[in-house]
Amino acid sequence: MIQKLKKIVFLCVVISTTFFSKAQEADTTAHDLFSEGFKAHSFVMNMTDVAKVTGFNKPFIMGVNGAQVTVFTKENKWWNGGMFSMYALNTFGDNATSDYVGDRQMFSNIESFPDTNNYIKFKNGQLNYRTFIYNLYYQHFFKKSRLLVGLYDLNMDFAFSNVALNFINSSFGLQPTIAYNVPVFATFPFTNLVARYEYNFDNNINFRAAVSQGYGGDQLNNPHGTKFATTLKDGGAFMIAEVNKFKEGDGILLSDYKLGVWAHTGSKSWKFNNQVDLTDTKDYVNYGAYFIADKFLFHEKGDSAQGLYGFVDLGWSPNDYNFFNYYTGGGVSYVGIFPKRSNDILSLGIASPFVNKGLIDTGLYNERAIELNYNFVTENVNIQPCLQYMTNIAGSNASNANQLAIMIRVTTHRGVFY
Repeated sequence: MIQKLKKIVFLCVVISTTFFSKAQEADTTAHDLFSEGFKAHSFVMNMTDVAKVTGFNKPFIMGVNGAQVTVFTKENKWWNGGMFSMYALNTFGDNATSDYVGDRQMFSNIESFPDTNNYIKFKNGQLNYRTFIYNLYYQHFFKKSRLLVGLYDLNMDFAFSNVALNFINSSFGLQPTIAYNVPVFATFPFTNLVARYEYNFDNNINFRAAVSQGYGGDQLNNPHGTKFATTLKDGGAFMIAEVNKFKEGDGILLSDYKLGVWAHTGSKSWKFNNQVDLTDTKDYVNYGAYFIADKFLFHEKGDSAQGLYGFVDLGWSPNDYNFFNYYTGGGVSYVGIFPKRSNDILSLGIASPFVNKGLIDTGLYNERAIELNYNFVTENVNIQPCLQYMTNIAGSNASNANQLAIMIRVTTHRGVFY
């Protein structure tokens, strides 16, 4: 009976919830969710990928559902400048990269490592899922700055390109010199406790910095994201700082340049030299840097928002203790390429992490991912067919190391993400 109830609840969540974009703006209209006189904003979402990769008979399915509640203290006449937010997620489906394809960049940015102890049983298999707290924080807004403390996804503030948010491959959202070299980085689907501060200068320059616990657990030892105290002693600390200079016009982001550095005190690895000794591990401070540039290249006559946008994403981390030494990514997105589809987005990009020289000498090759997608954008539902061509998967040059992924992503959302 309990197992049947779990299935019913899970399916209701899948049907009723809807995903977010980091670039969405805040809604000023509060939804009175609970009682008269108490105002809270809500956001629900669902994002589902269905993918077929050449060389694999079965199609893959990956998905995420979420629900967020946000309360502004001023609206409820408590005090000025405060915001509480909780965001819960339910992820489900295949671990396509880790269990099958093996690409180190992860061709879907919603692959989530669901808990294999929780699943819905079908005749020919099972659908794994995991429900957890994704964000739970308090944020305070000052005149020119803001401070956030709590469980949080750092990638929502750091190391992302606004233009690259149109892509599905994970490297476009967070370069692998961070995501792969520092797998404990506080981001989807495993967030950590964070303290983040941001200051806005008058000349369109922002500075932001954050420190987080170095390891917040995984789907096995912290499946629901609630064991804060037990994970504080593990993994050291992660620190990141970023400065960005931007320019806006007619409500459009015309350019945005970001320079960031990061360090992780709890890294454990072996030294990558010509003869890799997997038993020779040590603790060390890992670090790196990145540069990201977004640019509005040109707009169509009569519409300042339609046109061609481009981005460049560069990353570096030291050669000795990191699998990827460099990363170069880039691409373009055209908004409104067809006259009657002014909000649709056509995107083409390439993601290229470079394996460090010590591993190149052992026979590994540089993996590449080329992505082409078209996003049919409506008010509450987006449909995004996508092609990804991946070369030298997992550093191999075997005959089956080049794969084509044919995908479709369906995104539904209701409300506004903060």
